[in-house]
Amino acid sequence: LHNFTPDAAARLKVDALTLKIINPDILICEIAAYSGPSPSDLDERHGYDPVLQMASGISARYGSLDSPELHGIASCVDNLTGYSATFGIVAALAANARGQSLRWVKTSLVQAANLIQFPFSAGLAGSKAYGQTALGENKRVRLWRTSDGWIFSAPYGLKQEAAFDQLLARNDFRHLSSADVISQMRSAGIAAVEVNRLA
Repeated sequence: LHNFTPDAAARLKVDALTLKIINPDILICEIAAYSGPSPSDLDERHGYDPVLQMASGISARYGSLDSPELHGIASCVDNLTGYSATFGIVAALAANARGQSLRWVKTSLVQAANLIQFPFSAGLAGSKAYGQTALGENKRVRLWRTSDGWIFSAPYGLKQEAAFDQLLARNDFRHLSSADVISQMRSAGIAAVEVNRLA
Protein backbone atom coordinates (compact mmCIF):
# COMPACT_ATOMS: atom_id res chain seq x y z
CA LEU A 1 0.00 0.00 0.00
CA HIS A 2 1.54 3.32 -1.03
CA ASN A 3 0.73 6.81 -2.24
CA PHE A 4 3.78 7.58 -4.37
CA THR A 5 3.60 9.10 -7.84
CA PRO A 6 4.55 6.65 -10.62
CA ASP A 7 8.05 8.18 -10.98
CA ALA A 8 8.68 8.10 -7.23
CA ALA A 9 7.43 4.50 -6.96
CA ALA A 10 9.80 3.43 -9.75
CA ARG A 11 12.77 5.20 -8.11
CA LEU A 12 11.98 3.51 -4.78
CA LYS A 13 11.43 0.12 -6.48
CA VAL A 14 7.86 -0.21 -5.21
CA ASP A 15 6.20 0.05 -8.63
CA ALA A 16 3.98 -2.81 -9.76
CA LEU A 17 6.42 -4.21 -12.32
CA THR A 18 9.30 -4.45 -9.82
CA LEU A 19 7.19 -5.87 -6.99
CA LYS A 20 5.60 -8.54 -9.18
CA ILE A 21 9.07 -9.80 -10.14
CA ILE A 22 9.91 -10.16 -6.44
CA ASN A 23 6.57 -11.76 -5.57
CA PRO A 24 4.05 -12.64 -8.33
CA ASP A 25 1.32 -13.15 -5.71
CA ILE A 26 1.65 -9.70 -4.16
CA LEU A 27 -1.43 -7.50 -3.90
CA ILE A 28 -0.60 -3.85 -4.54
CA CYS A 29 -2.82 -0.89 -3.65
CA GLU A 30 -1.82 2.51 -4.99
CA ILE A 31 -3.48 5.68 -3.74
CA ALA A 32 -2.80 8.70 -5.93
CA ALA A 33 -3.85 12.33 -6.00
CA TYR A 34 -5.06 12.98 -9.56
CA SER A 35 -4.87 9.60 -11.29
CA GLY A 36 -7.89 8.19 -13.07
CA PRO A 37 -8.63 4.95 -14.91
CA SER A 38 -6.30 5.88 -17.80
CA PRO A 39 -2.77 7.30 -17.66
CA SER A 40 -2.59 11.08 -18.04
CA ASP A 41 -0.26 14.03 -17.56
CA LEU A 42 -1.87 14.56 -14.14
CA ASP A 43 -0.49 11.30 -12.71
CA GLU A 44 2.66 12.94 -11.33
CA ARG A 45 0.81 15.74 -9.53
CA HIS A 46 0.81 15.80 -5.74
CA GLY A 47 -2.37 16.50 -3.84
CA TYR A 48 -4.04 16.44 -0.47
CA ASP A 49 -7.63 16.56 0.77
CA PRO A 50 -7.90 20.40 0.76
CA VAL A 51 -6.26 20.61 -2.67
CA LEU A 52 -8.92 18.33 -4.17
CA GLN A 53 -11.68 20.18 -2.34
CA MET A 54 -10.62 23.29 -4.21
CA ALA A 55 -10.00 21.55 -7.56
CA SER A 56 -13.34 19.70 -7.60
CA GLY A 57 -15.68 22.49 -6.51
CA ILE A 58 -16.38 21.24 -2.98
CA SER A 59 -15.08 24.48 -1.45
CA ALA A 60 -17.33 26.55 -3.72
CA ARG A 61 -20.32 24.36 -2.84
CA TYR A 62 -19.79 24.84 0.90
CA GLY A 63 -19.06 28.51 0.36
CA SER A 64 -19.26 30.19 -3.03
CA LEU A 65 -16.92 31.16 -5.83
CA ASP A 66 -16.58 34.59 -4.22
CA SER A 67 -16.09 33.14 -0.75
CA PRO A 68 -14.85 29.51 -0.93
CA GLU A 69 -14.91 27.56 2.31
CA LEU A 70 -12.52 24.82 3.35
CA HIS A 71 -14.58 21.84 4.47
CA GLY A 72 -11.67 20.94 6.69
CA ILE A 73 -13.24 19.25 9.67
CA ALA A 74 -14.52 16.12 7.93
CA SER A 75 -11.62 15.44 5.51
CA CYS A 76 -14.32 14.10 3.22
CA VAL A 77 -12.00 13.41 0.28
CA ASP A 78 -9.42 11.58 2.42
CA ASN A 79 -12.08 9.47 4.10
CA LEU A 80 -13.82 8.37 0.90
CA THR A 81 -10.46 7.64 -0.75
CA GLY A 82 -9.57 5.39 2.20
CA TYR A 83 -12.94 3.62 1.99
CA SER A 84 -12.56 3.04 -1.74
CA ALA A 85 -9.02 1.68 -1.28
CA THR A 86 -10.29 -0.67 1.44
CA PHE A 87 -13.17 -1.82 -0.74
CA GLY A 88 -10.79 -2.45 -3.63
CA ILE A 89 -8.47 -4.52 -1.44
CA VAL A 90 -11.36 -6.58 -0.05
CA ALA A 91 -12.71 -7.15 -3.59
CA ALA A 92 -9.25 -8.24 -4.76
CA LEU A 93 -8.85 -10.66 -1.83
CA ALA A 94 -12.29 -12.14 -2.54
CA ALA A 95 -11.46 -12.51 -6.25
CA ASN A 96 -8.15 -14.19 -5.43
CA ALA A 97 -9.89 -16.58 -3.02
CA ARG A 98 -12.10 -17.66 -5.94
CA GLY A 99 -9.07 -18.42 -8.08
CA GLN A 100 -9.02 -15.21 -10.08
CA SER A 101 -5.82 -13.20 -10.21
CA LEU A 102 -6.44 -9.63 -9.14
CA ARG A 103 -3.13 -8.20 -7.93
CA TRP A 104 -3.41 -4.44 -8.41
CA VAL A 105 -5.84 -1.95 -6.88
CA LYS A 106 -5.71 1.77 -7.54
CA THR A 107 -7.75 4.75 -6.38
CA SER A 108 -7.19 8.47 -6.04
CA LEU A 109 -8.30 11.61 -4.28
CA VAL A 110 -9.70 13.04 -7.50
CA GLN A 111 -11.90 9.98 -8.05
CA ALA A 112 -13.27 10.33 -4.51
CA ALA A 113 -13.83 14.07 -4.96
CA ASN A 114 -15.68 13.46 -8.21
CA LEU A 115 -17.83 10.82 -6.51
CA ILE A 116 -18.69 13.25 -3.69
CA GLN A 117 -19.62 15.89 -6.29
CA PHE A 118 -21.54 13.52 -8.57
CA PRO A 119 -25.07 14.28 -7.26
CA PHE A 120 -24.48 17.96 -7.92
CA SER A 121 -22.82 17.37 -11.29
CA ALA A 122 -25.76 15.21 -12.36
CA GLY A 123 -28.13 18.09 -11.59
CA LEU A 124 -30.78 16.53 -9.37
CA ALA A 125 -34.10 18.31 -9.77
CA GLY A 126 -34.63 20.93 -7.10
CA SER A 127 -31.17 20.48 -5.61
CA LYS A 128 -29.68 23.65 -4.16
CA ALA A 129 -27.23 22.10 -1.72
CA TYR A 130 -24.43 24.52 -2.36
CA GLY A 131 -23.23 27.88 -1.10
CA GLN A 132 -23.54 29.58 2.24
CA THR A 133 -27.22 30.32 1.67
CA ALA A 134 -28.17 26.71 0.86
CA LEU A 135 -31.23 25.48 2.73
CA GLY A 136 -30.99 21.79 1.89
CA GLU A 137 -31.00 19.02 -0.70
CA ASN A 138 -34.37 19.81 -2.25
CA LYS A 139 -37.78 21.39 -1.58
CA ARG A 140 -38.58 18.96 1.26
CA VAL A 141 -35.25 17.88 2.77
CA ARG A 142 -34.14 21.26 4.02
CA LEU A 143 -34.07 23.94 6.68
CA TRP A 144 -37.21 25.91 7.55
CA ARG A 145 -37.53 29.20 9.42
CA THR A 146 -40.11 29.07 12.23
CA SER A 147 -41.47 31.79 14.52
CA ASP A 148 -38.79 31.05 17.11
CA GLY A 149 -35.84 29.50 15.22
CA TRP A 150 -35.00 26.93 12.58
CA ILE A 151 -35.92 23.29 12.02
CA PHE A 152 -34.73 20.66 9.54
CA SER A 153 -37.12 18.25 7.83
CA ALA A 154 -36.16 14.98 6.14
CA PRO A 155 -39.16 13.25 4.52
CA TYR A 156 -37.92 10.29 2.49
CA GLY A 157 -40.09 7.97 0.44
CA LEU A 158 -43.37 8.62 -1.38
CA LYS A 159 -45.58 8.20 1.71
CA GLN A 160 -43.59 10.68 3.82
CA GLU A 161 -43.26 13.12 0.92
CA ALA A 162 -47.04 13.10 0.38
CA ALA A 163 -47.66 13.65 4.11
CA PHE A 164 -45.12 16.46 4.13
CA ASP A 165 -46.74 18.16 1.13
CA GLN A 166 -50.10 18.11 2.94
CA LEU A 167 -48.54 19.68 6.04
CA LEU A 168 -46.85 22.36 3.97
CA ALA A 169 -50.09 23.16 2.13
CA ARG A 170 -51.92 23.70 5.45
CA ASN A 171 -49.19 25.62 7.29
CA ASP A 172 -46.88 28.57 7.01
CA PHE A 173 -44.01 27.33 9.18
CA ARG A 174 -42.83 30.91 9.76
CA HIS A 175 -45.93 31.54 11.89
CA LEU A 176 -45.59 28.39 14.01
CA SER A 177 -43.13 27.49 16.74
CA SER A 178 -40.42 24.96 16.05
CA ALA A 179 -42.01 22.61 18.60
CA ASP A 180 -45.39 22.78 16.82
CA VAL A 181 -43.97 22.09 13.37
CA ILE A 182 -41.78 19.24 14.63
CA SER A 183 -44.73 17.70 16.46
CA GLN A 184 -46.85 17.72 13.29
CA MET A 185 -44.04 16.22 11.24
CA ARG A 186 -43.25 13.50 13.75
CA SER A 187 -46.95 12.60 13.96
CA ALA A 188 -46.80 12.00 10.21
CA GLY A 189 -43.68 9.82 10.60
CA ILE A 190 -41.34 12.46 9.17
CA ALA A 191 -37.89 12.96 10.68
CA ALA A 192 -37.62 16.57 11.89
CA VAL A 193 -35.37 18.25 14.41
CA GLU A 194 -34.74 21.68 15.86
CA VAL A 195 -31.47 23.29 14.81
CA ASN A 196 -29.27 23.70 17.88
CA ARG A 197 -25.86 25.06 18.65
CA LEU A 198 -23.20 22.60 19.75
CA ALA A 199 -23.64 23.47 23.43
